Amino acid sequence: MADAGRTRDIVAIVDDDPFIRAALRRLVLSIGYEVLLFDSAESMLSYDAAAELFCVLADLQMPGVTGIDMIKALSERHPSLPLIAMTAYPNEAIRQRALDSGASTYLTKPFDAAILEMCLSRFRSRHGS
Repeated sequence: MADAGRTRDIVAIVDDDPFIRAALRRLVLSIGYEVLLFDSAESMLSYDAAAELFCVLADLQMPGVTGIDMIKALSERHPSLPLIAMTAYPNEAIRQRALDSGASTYLTKPFDAAILEMCLSRFRSRHGS
């Protein structure tokens, strides 16, 4: 069930790789959420209804505006919006920067479907839905 402020549970997926976006779309749909796809941080940041999203799943390494910069901007605009940072190039410094910028969770690609489902379930329980 959605929060009172949202009519649907929509997960935004932000990744410049079309194959990763498609795979994550299938995964998130299979868990039971609706999906919006964005191919860049700029396109996500220009989305007018971000406050209505359930969660944002964002790659950190993207051309132009980075995932970390996007996460920082989104967390300032929408402090209660869960933001999941993901990367195929993990290291402790990047993990810490992502969390310090406002990421709720940090995942290393590839990650198990159960891990993502657990994260989304945790966000849902925090918001009482």
